[in-house]
Amino acid sequence: MDKPKIYAITGSPVLHSKSPLLFNEAFKKDTCNARYTRIAANSAEEAIFLFKAIGLSGMNVTAPFKEDIIPLLDKIDTSALKIRAVNTVVAEGSALNGYNTDYQGATMSLRAKGIPLEGRRCVVLGAGCAGRAAAFGLKREGAAITIVNRTYAKAVQAAEELDCTAGPIENLSILLNEVDIIVSALSSRAQPVKEKWLRKDHIVLDANYPESSLYEVARKRGCLALKGEDWLLHQALPAYRLFTGCEPDAHSLESSLFCKDTNSSKKANLTLIGFMGSGKSRIGEKLARKMGLAFRDTDLLIEKKEQKTIPAVFRTKGEGYFREMEKVIMKEMAETKGIVYACGGGSICDPENREVMAEHSTVIWLYASLPTCLMRVEAGSRPLLDGMRPMERAKELFHNRLPYYAGTAYLVINSENDEDRVVQKIFEEMHQTIHR
Repeated sequence: MDKPKIYAITGSPVLHSKSPLLFNEAFKKDTCNARYTRIAANSAEEAIFLFKAIGLSGMNVTAPFKEDIIPLLDKIDTSALKIRAVNTVVAEGSALNGYNTDYQGATMSLRAKGIPLEGRRCVVLGAGCAGRAAAFGLKREGAAITIVNRTYAKAVQAAEELDCTAGPIENLSILLNEVDIIVSALSSRAQPVKEKWLRKDHIVLDANYPESSLYEVARKRGCLALKGEDWLLHQALPAYRLFTGCEPDAHSLESSLFCKDTNSSKKANLTLIGFMGSGKSRIGEKLARKMGLAFRDTDLLIEKKEQKTIPAVFRTKGEGYFREMEKVIMKEMAETKGIVYACGGGSICDPENREVMAEHSTVIWLYASLPTCLMRVEAGSRPLLDGMRPMERAKELFHNRLPYYAGTAYLVINSENDEDRVVQKIFEEMHQTIHR
């Protein structure tokens, strides 16, 4: 059987993203041999490094990398160039091509509710990547667009580029009284619309999810209100086509948005996975200390039970025995809470282990390249590399395990970075998601 294709979404933060729910459900429905995860990067450059290193087939891009990623790609679609933002990257051979499906997300969200767009008057709040995408899409459908932004000069620039008009935010109440449709691409915390400015016949689309203050205000006012999940769904449909060449089932994808996430970031434990030398033990210990949690290293637990080192266990009892001990340790995860686990590099190969991890913890894949991993590994400490041709054996193990890491991980972190930086990145992602 061919190895599964791997896809991801990247951004900062990204742990809250529902895109894996959408795409993994679609892959399952279409029986695609594919996996979709999240990449937490510090920059667009780091996201592209991980894209190439892991061998992704495609990647969705969210804030704040949609504009920064453009010069890193080989080819940019004309719509993405006009919007000046890429939210979908597709690997075609060795080339990385960029597209924008956000504008379709905005327009198709409205069309799906039976709302005609031609000739409608619209205010778009925000002149960033999402706001420009919405303005571009609505303009393309024949609507009249006014872009409003806190920094008026930014609204003017976007309006000139997209052949729209710009309005000062000080006149927002007047502008809203003159339009039919309001699209907000602002953060939920920076919402300038007051309830009294809304009419019952206003149509409101807010890009934010899972929380949307504008959506709640609009519903209370009696408006037809659409949430960010609608936008997310309708931008994912064309992205799925770009990824797979297949037509996704929109109804099953929509239902997946409201399914329980089987690997919630709010689970009782946190599990670090990755190849030998990726830094799981050292990073796990530091992370546990920072988060006020306990720390357990599955290899150390086995050594304690056996009163032998891991190489000695392999030597005297064999790999099969070690893997059974590993499964016993993993099953104990179901009975624990508040633990950061560092798991052996091969534990992910067992389907029962993967099931336990996914059910009882937030799984984070620490990715480091094979040369980096091997440089960190102490000679003689890894039994699977003993014997002839250790480099070839390491390469085989590394590439065979990639799909398992990707298929189980809730989040991917570049562990080639400084350990403290990695710990801080994980902490920030967990903190921001838990407090959403």
